[in-house]
Formats: sequence, structure tokens, C-alpha cells
Amino acid sequence: MSRINRALWDTINHFASFPQSGVSLRHLLLFGQNPSEGTLCKASQFLAEELPIRLAHRVKELNDLPYNLHKMPSVVEVMDSYAESFEELVNFPPLSNREIEPAVSAALKTMSRSSLRLVASDGMRKARIPLDRRYSAAVFQRWPPAVRDYNQNFAQILHRMKKRREVVLGLLADGARRRFRCPYNIGWTDFI
Repeated sequence: MSRINRALWDTINHFASFPQSGVSLRHLLLFGQNPSEGTLCKASQFLAEELPIRLAHRVKELNDLPYNLHKMPSVVEVMDSYAESFEELVNFPPLSNREIEPAVSAALKTMSRSSLRLVASDGMRKARIPLDRRYSAAVFQRWPPAVRDYNQNFAQILHRMKKRREVVLGLLADGARRRFRCPYNIGWTDFI
């Protein structure tokens, strides 16, 4: 029996209703060009938003497995592990704008006028920040301690998730071995 309570199921279903965000190779290249605490913070914020959606999709997929496979002890353990990671991410406090506003203001002041492009839109010329500036932060900029703390706390969550994932891989392998030994084995291709 799963340890996922009704309130958590409702939250999981809510997050599973959102589509997963795609990440292109171009985004990865732009994002990793200028590593800094600010860029790492942006990555952490993206993951804090995206990982719960992806985990919710996985929990829902496991729960919807055919032939009551979702009731197998190993699958229940995997679902519970994913749900625990999901809950930890959903409850992770976001970084408030008040904590990083001075650093962002400083970055905008140091950004030269030439780094902004004027783009014609509806007959109006507006300043627009180039794509590479949106995915990376200033390398030599001094970021407030709150950004470093946020990054470290988020890294700890990811580390705990990694440890749970290692256990999950063992559980899945064990579940597959049990399934093949089962006397009423229906065959893996019957439900594909």
C-alpha cells in the first residue's frame, strides 16, 4: 500500500496536468557559457519548477500501469520515493526577489548600452536583452549570500534525490526479477 496521502495525490495530479518543458541543446550551451552563482541560481530555480512536474508525470504513469503492476511492492516503493522527492521540491522555499534585487540592479547598471538591442515591435523601438544574457548571469558580479545559500540548499535536495534514486534502481531490478519468476507471468509484451 502506498504511503501517498490524498492531499499529496491532489498536488501530484495538479502538477501532472502541466506539460514538461523541453530543453534544447542551444539552451544548454547558452546557459553554461558563463558559469557563476547567478547562473547556478537560475538553473536551480528552473529545476525547482520543472522537476516537480516531471516527477508528478512519473508517479502518475506508475500508478496507471496495466495488470495491477502498480500494486507490486517494488513499484509502490518507487512511487513513494518519487512522491517523497516531489514533496520535498514542492515545499522548497523560493528565493525572494527582495534578497536578490540589489544584485540584479547592479548587473543592469553594469550592462553597457550596446549589449541591449533595439527591436522594432508594432512601430515602437524597445530595448531587448539578447538571448544569451537571459540564460547566464554576470560572471564577475558579486551575488548576495542568499543566492549562495539557495544554491547550496537546492544542491542538498538534489543529493538526497540522487540517493533515493540509487535505491529505486535496485528496487526496479528486483521487481523485474520477481516478475519473470512469477508462475502467472503474462509476458512483458502482452500489455505493450
